[in-house]
Amino acid sequence: MQSIINQMRRYDWLLMGAVLLLIVFGLLTLFSLSSVSAFPYAVRQLTWVGIGIVLCIAVSSIDFRLFKTQSVIVFVLYCITVFLLSMVLFAHLRIRGIEGWLTIGGFFVQPVELTKIALIILLAKFFSKRHVEIYRTQHIFVSGLYVALPAGLVLLQPDLGSAIILVTIWLAMVLLSGMKLRHFFLLVVLGAMLFGIGWEWGLAPYQKSRITSFLNPYNDPKGAGYQMIQSMIAVGSGRMWGKGLGYGSQSHLNFLPEAETDFI
Repeated sequence: MQSIINQMRRYDWLLMGAVLLLIVFGLLTLFSLSSVSAFPYAVRQLTWVGIGIVLCIAVSSIDFRLFKTQSVIVFVLYCITVFLLSMVLFAHLRIRGIEGWLTIGGFFVQPVELTKIALIILLAKFFSKRHVEIYRTQHIFVSGLYVALPAGLVLLQPDLGSAIILVTIWLAMVLLSGMKLRHFFLLVVLGAMLFGIGWEWGLAPYQKSRITSFLNPYNDPKGAGYQMIQSMIAVGSGRMWGKGLGYGSQSHLNFLPEAETDFI
């Protein structure tokens, strides 16, 4: 009993409270969409909340310093995520145009989400051992290779958004680890060059339209820019406090094809 009490004292209750508050807001929003057949999604989300809380408690019992001392565990975790990303390409389970899912025990799992965590742990381990000499170009290059492999596999799905997130994680950790400004500007120039090459020969037309519609959604108001325009209408009509649960015009008047997804 005393060990359980000590474990409870170690929790960051402010952080836990913030997470639980976000969960409650999310569940309320899904329940408010029940008139547009979103009720099953709310029930499923509630199930996942329960599973997530159990996993959170289980993982919190692990001493995170294990990752600092045991390099093999960190590297094995990274290799597992790369393997799962490779398996995705052979599973051919396409959802919303992306082959980024696996079925495990009847559940749909997106390995890139685990990859984000594994990559953060790996890069933290890598930079913590080299923070004194992070200015050396070879360390930036090697860390970039760790990111390039999973990011390349994610691009093959093709999931451009998740690949950008992986690269952003790497850039943020490189900057915070003490990279010199001249190296940062070189990376920016290199990134701009790669983006230009990708725009001409790598990106699919629909990926280009998503980027251009983000800059100006009214170029294609009924196509690629439709969701952003609906977002602005929803926020503008609700103003500061919203219209109230169950009264969202864009969802309940069927302006959105999938109101229960990450449009929320």
